[in-house]
Order: sequence, then structure tokens, then C-alpha cells
Amino acid sequence: MRPAASPAAHVRLRADNSYTIPAGNAGTPAQAFPAQGPFLVTARETRDLLGWTAGIGVEQRVGAHLRLGLEARYSDYGSKTFDLADATQSNAGPAAPAPFTAVTGEGAYPGPTRVRLTAASLAVRATFAF
Repeated sequence: MRPAASPAAHVRLRADNSYTIPAGNAGTPAQAFPAQGPFLVTARETRDLLGWTAGIGVEQRVGAHLRLGLEARYSDYGSKTFDLADATQSNAGPAAPAPFTAVTGEGAYPGPTRVRLTAASLAVRATFAF
């Protein structure tokens, strides 16, 4: 078994959400407002994560020119919190007709999101030597 260098991962997290405000009546038919949206909310964040890797492997000769090997590796990059603070919102539906203005909802924005990243791999190798 050989020690591996600390692995690094470049992580891009994207959060998408959409919502529609249904039509309603604010008391009288003259105050009724049309449905609005769908509104699309997108947030992105990129971070570099450092972690560790452990692995083991075996190799066996199977004849004069052939070797077979088996390797297993596990990497753990830990967990990080992505803030997703720079969200943008757009209206993908028709614009609200006059005299109405678009209403936005506060519940559609992503908040801090905890991400844990691990990877496990198993490889089979065949080596042919001349």
C-alpha cells in the first residue's frame, strides 16, 4: 500500500427553484389579480474541497505475459456549507398586465446548504507484457 497525496475537488453547486403565484381576489372583483409566474430562482457557488484518500491493491501473474490486478480506493472530502447567497430571480411567464405589478415570494430562495462529498472506486486491471 502506498500513501496518496491529499485529493482536491472543485465543486460547483447550483440550486434551481420555481414558483407561481396563483390568481386571487383581494376583496372585490375590481381588486382581483391574475396569476403570475412561473418565477425562476437560480443560485450558484463554487468551492475547492481538500480531503484524504486511502487505497489498497493486489496484482497476480497469470502466465508468462499476463498480470491481473485489483485496486480499491476511498476518498473523503469532508462536508462544507455553501451559502448560495447570490440568487437571481426571473419571471419566465407573461408580464403582469397593467395596473398590476409582479409580486415576488420570499420562500423561493435557497439558503445555506450543507454538502458532504465522498467517492469509492474499485478497478480491475489486466496488463499484457510482450
